[in-house]
Amino acid sequence: MKRSVVVFVCAAALLIPAMAAFAGSNCPSITVRVGSNQATWTCPVTPNGGSWTYTLDSDVVLPNGVGTLLKGKTKFQKGGDPFVFADFGLHLNGPGTVFVDSGLLTFTSITDPQAYATAGITLTAGADPLTEAGSYAGGTKAYQATYNGGNVFAQLVPTLTAAPTTTNTISDRFPLTDTVIIPGSVSSIEGQFSFFAYAAGDVSGTSRFEVTPQIPEFGSLSLALCAGLPAVAARFLRRRRSA
Repeated sequence: MKRSVVVFVCAAALLIPAMAAFAGSNCPSITVRVGSNQATWTCPVTPNGGSWTYTLDSDVVLPNGVGTLLKGKTKFQKGGDPFVFADFGLHLNGPGTVFVDSGLLTFTSITDPQAYATAGITLTAGADPLTEAGSYAGGTKAYQATYNGGNVFAQLVPTLTAAPTTTNTISDRFPLTDTVIIPGSVSSIEGQFSFFAYAAGDVSGTSRFEVTPQIPEFGSLSLALCAGLPAVAARFLRRRRSA
C-alpha cells in the first residue's frame, strides 16, 4: 500500500513592511526676507518618485542682497519608510525671516503608522548676538512637521541665542524616544522651518520626519501564521487517501 508522509513546517519570520509607493513630491524651497528685500530659492531638480536626494554643491548668492545658501549644509532627501529630510545652511546679511520647506511628499496610504520628528538649529554670531525665534506654536517653535496636508504632528526647536563671536546649537525631538502612533490613514508628510533671525550671521538647521508601517509582534504573528495549519493538513491528507 502506498503511503504518503506529509510534513508541515511553521516558521514565523519577522515581516519587514514594504516600501511605500510614492505618488508625488513637490520641490523643496527656501525663502529669505531681509528688510523689504526677499528671495526664494527652489531646488533645481524635481523629485521623480521613489527615494531622492539633493545636496547643494556650491554656494548660492541669493538675489536682492539677502544672504547666501551654503554648500554641503543645504540638503533635501525623500523616500524610505517614507520620510522627509530637510537641511539648510545660510549666511544672513541682516535681520530677517527664513522659511524652509521640504516639499510635500505623497504616498500610498498607511494606516496607524508609527512616527517621529527631530530637528535642530545652529547659530554662529558675528559682532552682535544672534537670536532665532520661531513662527510656530505662538512664536515659540521654529520647526513644524505635518501630515495629510496640514495636520500638525510636532512643533519643535525653541528660541535660541548665540553670544557675539560664538556658536550655539539646540536640538529637539517628538517623541523624546522611540515613536508614537498617528491614528487613522496617512498619505502625505511635510517638514518646515520658519523663524526670525535678529541679526546677521550664519544659521543652519537639520530635520527629519518619518512615518513607518507598524510591524506585528513576533508572538502574535507566529500564532496567526500557524493557527490554521492543522485544518489545512487534515484536508490535504483526506484528499490524498481518497485519491
